[in-house]
Amino acid sequence: LAALAAWLTGLLPFVGGILGFIVGVLLTGWLLADELTSRSLSARGLDRRARRAVLRENRARALGFGVATQLCFLIPLGAVAVMPAAVAGSTLWTHAALRETAGAADRATDAAR
Repeated sequence: LAALAAWLTGLLPFVGGILGFIVGVLLTGWLLADELTSRSLSARGLDRRARRAVLRENRARALGFGVATQLCFLIPLGAVAVMPAAVAGSTLWTHAALRETAGAADRATDAAR
């Protein structure tokens, strides 16, 4: 649904190309952050709902991580060079996010049960 909104935004005359690109990069950045952090959060025993709660509580950091990674992927061969660093970075991101929001992650895990 969000991808459809990004595509429709891209159809607007004059500003659609720029807005569509921005919305698309934000959307794929969020999805990329979710995907990259899912393995390390799952290894710590968090289910999908708890993982999403951790991402929502660190929304700016997650979006910044995902958008920066996505923009690097747009460079030719960028994904090949950046992907190993992105996986390592997502593990570090997860460690820092859980350390900062340890209480919130515990609450999310309890709510998921």
